[in-house]
Amino acid sequence: MAGARAEVTAGPPSGAVDLPGPRPAATVRPRDEAAVAAVLAVAREHGFAVLTRGAGTQDTWGAPCRRVPVVLDTRGLVGVVRHEPGDLTMRLRPGTPLRQVCDLLRPHGQTLALHPPGWARATVGGAVAGDAWGANRGTYGGPRDLTLGLRVVDGGGRAFTTGGDVVKNVSGFDVGKLFVGSFGSLGVLVEISCKLRPLPVQRAVWSARWTEATAAWDALLAITDGDFQPVAAVLVGGSGAPHAMLVLEGGREEVSDQLARLRALAPPDAPVVEALDPADGSGAGAAGGALAAALDPGAAAPALLVRCEVPEAQLRSLWTALAAGAAEGNTPSDQPARGPALTAWLGLGVLWYAAGVGAQEMPSRAKAVRALAEDLGGRAVVAAARGADPAQVQPWGDAGELLPWFQRLKQRFDPAGVLAPGRFVGGL
Repeated sequence: MAGARAEVTAGPPSGAVDLPGPRPAATVRPRDEAAVAAVLAVAREHGFAVLTRGAGTQDTWGAPCRRVPVVLDTRGLVGVVRHEPGDLTMRLRPGTPLRQVCDLLRPHGQTLALHPPGWARATVGGAVAGDAWGANRGTYGGPRDLTLGLRVVDGGGRAFTTGGDVVKNVSGFDVGKLFVGSFGSLGVLVEISCKLRPLPVQRAVWSARWTEATAAWDALLAITDGDFQPVAAVLVGGSGAPHAMLVLEGGREEVSDQLARLRALAPPDAPVVEALDPADGSGAGAAGGALAAALDPGAAAPALLVRCEVPEAQLRSLWTALAAGAAEGNTPSDQPARGPALTAWLGLGVLWYAAGVGAQEMPSRAKAVRALAEDLGGRAVVAAARGADPAQVQPWGDAGELLPWFQRLKQRFDPAGVLAPGRFVGGL
C-alpha cells in the first residue's frame, strides 16, 4: 500500500473479543479513500477477505468469514465533511462516533436521531452498514430513512457516489439503499450524507413497575393507543416483574402535561420519573440506568440474543409465549425460576430475547424462538450466539426466494468475493 495513508497492525483490533471465525491476519486503519481502495486491492491480490469494522457494536451479527480476514478499521475515517444547518443535513466520514456527532450538533439545536443499541460507542458507518436502529425508529426513522447519500468503494475497488446532500435528491431507484444493512458485504462506506432533526426543547422518561405482565401490557397499550405521544415505548421483563418506560419529547408544557397524566395511570407503588436526555442515556437515578438497558438489550453480553420482528398486533402474544417458556419446551407450570430476559419495543413490533444458555442448547433455542416469530407472521435474527456453531444457529434464517437477488448483487459489487465472504444472508 505504498503511498496510501493507513496504519497497519498484526492480528485483530484491540478489544475485539467477539469477532467470530478465523483470527484476522492484520488490522488496517485507512485515513482516506485511496487507502481503502489499496486495502481491497491487496486483499484481492493475496486472497484475504476484508472485514469492515467500526467500534464493533455488531461484531456478533451474522456468520464468520469463510477466509482469513484483514480487518478494515473505519475509525481512521473520521470527521465532518460538510454541515448545512439551514438544510438540516450533514456529510460525515463513517468512523465518526454517533455521540460525537450529537455533541457537535447540539449548539446548532440539531441532532442525528439514530439511537441503535450500543449508541454510546457506535459509529455512523456501523449504524448505516448494519441498518442499526433503536426504539425511537417509529418517530424518527432508521438509517434507511435518514441516509441521503453515500460515497462507496465496492469490492472491485470502484469508487462512486449515490444520492446527494439534500432531502429531495433521488428519482427512480436509490442504489445507495442497497448498502444500508449489507454489513459491509457489498462495499466500504467512505462518506455518508445524513438527514438531521431539530433538537427537542424538553426530553423526559417515565418509568414504572408492575407486579405482573398482564396489567403492565394493558396499561402500556392503553397509553400508546391513547393521546400520549412517546418517542419510544419499552417493556422489559420475562420471568420477573415487568418494567415499562416511555421516552417523551416536545415543548416543556407538552412534556410536563404528559408526565402529570401518566402519574395518574401508574400502579399503586409510585413510578420513577426522571428528567434526562435519552439521546445519551445519562439521566441520573433508576430511570436513567433502566432506560439505557432497555435501549440496548445486548449490553450485558448474553450468550444468546435474538431480535424478533412481528406484526404489532402479535407482539404481546409473542411475549406471553416466550415468558411462559415456549422456546424452552416448558409449560408455565414447570418454567424455571430464572427465565430469559425480554425487551419489547412497542410500536415497532420488536421483541429482544436474551438468555444465558450453553452453546449446545443455542441452536435448538434459537430455532424455537424463530419458529414462534414466524408462526405469528414475523421473522427473527440471531444477533449473538456466543460459542455456538453459526452453521447450526443460522443467524439470518432462510433467505428464501430473495437469495438469487442477493447473489446477483454480490456478483455485481463484489465479484471477487473479497468483502466479508460468508457473513451475510445466504452465506454471501
